[in-house]
Amino acid sequence: MKNEKMKKNSIKIFTMLLCLTLLTSTTIFTNAQNVSPPENEGAKMNFISIDDETGIANDGLPIKQSRKVSGTIWSSTWYAGTNLKVVEKAIATGESNIEKRFVKYLTGSWAKAEDYSWSKSNSASWSISASATAEVANAVRTSLGLSASRTTTYSVTVKIPAIKTKYSKLGFANDYFRQNYKYTMTVDGKQTQSHTGYIDTPTKNSYLIVYYQK
Repeated sequence: MKNEKMKKNSIKIFTMLLCLTLLTSTTIFTNAQNVSPPENEGAKMNFISIDDETGIANDGLPIKQSRKVSGTIWSSTWYAGTNLKVVEKAIATGESNIEKRFVKYLTGSWAKAEDYSWSKSNSASWSISASATAEVANAVRTSLGLSASRTTTYSVTVKIPAIKTKYSKLGFANDYFRQNYKYTMTVDGKQTQSHTGYIDTPTKNSYLIVYYQK
């Protein structure tokens, strides 16, 4: 009888522990989308990312599919004087994705904080390589339907835990799409100008990240 009673108690204890484990696991899963654990490189949050030019919540990736290595992204033909034909062209030379690029700090001084809370909107803007010209880079961007800037808004206040023994700041990061290209200008069939460049444009994925002082 005594052994049987101990066996029943053991089963009860095991059942209670199992229920507690399942409850804890469910809670962690539910909050995972809103919480970035300490020293994590960032977590995607509940947010809406809008293209500031169009007001559309798209993914921020090219809408034009001619992005092959030999594909023409943009071209323009015009005449200098009465009969000199000028052709400008930007040819795709490759593309890549940049994850979690730092955009800005959201808090001021370095501090030993236990957690951070954030609910205000954040914005990320496009950039071009030093070798690129603004006019051609913008033509490439608009031809591909890429964002010049995007604004992220949060549906709820996001709370991000931090390691309180380390100096930290809350920061904002964004994924970027990079389009590489080669620009050429020909006048009357002869090439007169050329350069290579790239543009980096923000996509829909943004992050709230706790950055720690080294």
